[in-house]
Amino acid sequence: MSFDRRQLTDMIIIVLNYLSPTIPVKVEAIELLLLTAAVESDFGTYVRQIPSGPALGIFQVETTTELDLWRWISGKPKLLNLMLPLIGDPILSLEGLTPSIYNIAYQIALARLFYWRIPESLPKVRYISSGLTDESVNALAKYYKKYFNTELGKSSVEKAANAYRKYVG
Repeated sequence: MSFDRRQLTDMIIIVLNYLSPTIPVKVEAIELLLLTAAVESDFGTYVRQIPSGPALGIFQVETTTELDLWRWISGKPKLLNLMLPLIGDPILSLEGLTPSIYNIAYQIALARLFYWRIPESLPKVRYISSGLTDESVNALAKYYKKYFNTELGKSSVEKAANAYRKYVG
């Protein structure tokens, strides 16, 4: 079972508006987050790496990446003040559950921060009546592969573009 496209898009927009103006809201970021969720977790179907692994949540952020982001965030008081309320319920940690798996707002913010700190601008996107142009989807998929999945990752530009088309349109 995956997320409903409209509901996930709405959640992303709400979280990005929460992070604004510290991190400006960009349509490219919304689309890139949708693509990342589509390829990494089949749009929210999986929240743990199967069969086991360090990746968690709808964006499959690895724990080392999450810790690296928190080291970076801790040196930025504005971001720290925005992120702390999103952390989640520490009681879940006592039960052996990771709050980040179940806290969609936190996951969205973390994934957005991951992309925001990359010096290369997000690819520009263009829309047609049926959604993003193929060129825009491919540009987002290339950006995702280069920075999020990297050369070492098991995904590909083609897989990412196809996942976006399957779940988003």
